[in-house]
Amino acid sequence: MSDHNQESSFCLGINEDAKFVLPFLSITIGAFKMFDVKKSCFVIMPFGKRVVGESSILARFIGLRGPEVDFDHIYKNIFEPAISAVTLPEGGKLIPKRADQTFLTGVISHDMFIDIEYSRFVVADLTGLNANVFYELGMRHRARSTGTALFRQVGQPIPFDVQQTRAFPYAYNPQEEAQKSRELITRVVTESLVHSPLDSPIWQVLQQQRAGGLAEESLRLAEEALRARDLPNAERRLIAAAAADPSNVLTHMKLGLLYRDLGEWENARDSFDQVLRMLPNYPEALREKGIAENKIHGKTKVGPDGEASLRAALAKAPHDFDAAASLGGILKRRGDYAGAAGQYELATDLSRGHPYPLLNMIACRARRDGRLDLAPFQTSIEHAEAVLRPQVESGYDSPWSFFDLAEICLLTNREAEGIALIRQAQMQPGTVGWQLKTFRETLQLIAEVSDLDSLNNAIAVLPQED
Repeated sequence: MSDHNQESSFCLGINEDAKFVLPFLSITIGAFKMFDVKKSCFVIMPFGKRVVGESSILARFIGLRGPEVDFDHIYKNIFEPAISAVTLPEGGKLIPKRADQTFLTGVISHDMFIDIEYSRFVVADLTGLNANVFYELGMRHRARSTGTALFRQVGQPIPFDVQQTRAFPYAYNPQEEAQKSRELITRVVTESLVHSPLDSPIWQVLQQQRAGGLAEESLRLAEEALRARDLPNAERRLIAAAAADPSNVLTHMKLGLLYRDLGEWENARDSFDQVLRMLPNYPEALREKGIAENKIHGKTKVGPDGEASLRAALAKAPHDFDAAASLGGILKRRGDYAGAAGQYELATDLSRGHPYPLLNMIACRARRDGRLDLAPFQTSIEHAEAVLRPQVESGYDSPWSFFDLAEICLLTNREAEGIALIRQAQMQPGTVGWQLKTFRETLQLIAEVSDLDSLNNAIAVLPQED
């Protein structure tokens, strides 16, 4: 019996062939009869009004806080209607449920544990990094290999431990953005029910990694090195883990991402190829392979330029804004600024205004039109700056958050601040030459069609060598 079938047999209510009830669940048999977990979607999220977002020590000292979010309102107006609109593959509608709703046994924690493990689907909102949310998500990921989707509000960070699991961004205002978010949630849940992708990082490890031994110890030491940004040591540890357990998909994926960060594109491509040999339809591996192929092609002019891999990734995961933005990068390097602007615009819409595709869209539109026009994007730029400032303060997504905020400053006549941010980005641990080159090329693209001296002055402080 395969691992998948063993899990299906164990998880009551998911497998149509499961005809037994485990003894320790006998006290809840009435509840199962009255509430069909095969049609339920349990929502893991904070309750009530909560302050979200990170602030500096000084800001907290003087009483400044992040924004207050009404999660009850979000559940009622975003998640509940979006989930209720999902049609199950066998027919009928998915039923949303949250832990503060009325339970049949009257014991909230007892029923909550049942719902987390046995619900047909689980949606988790990571906004605010709530401890209870991550505790419950960990339970779900250990119990089920599939049937879980993560969401977070636009601009909210996620911890390192779950960064390899995609958390879809959503917005709850204004109304048009709220409607887009409902449609996104409905689509993600519907597609996941149809395709049942492996979405638990715990199961990814358990199904591919041998218990104990050199592989496990090497992975642990690699994680420590990654957290400390000791990339050479992390590389050595991940190579040792891959040699000890060549079938571990997650190890090869992490190794490829590390090579990407180091700018070692041939090694990165080879690692992603290894992942795809084991999981041919893994969208993230397809996307990262396409990015690596494009970097190699840009240097050697030999081999694929990554377009085919990125289009395959988008076909598997149409909501992947990173893949859409990376495809925009390929078209930009070809000089197809109209096509690039279209892809960056798609990525901006999918990400609900992520600064990276937004700023690249502005650059490509400027090059396409022969002039820089920021007027249509003033509100979007202000929103992007509000998102980037706490990221820069905390060092999140370095050095890209520094580059993006610097670019906004340069475009809005704040040259001194922009150049200061560029210098800070160059001093961040892990910043490498290809990242500086990518940012320099973007500034040069805009400088060619604008009269902003700030752009040329900023370009002058960037390394001119690749």
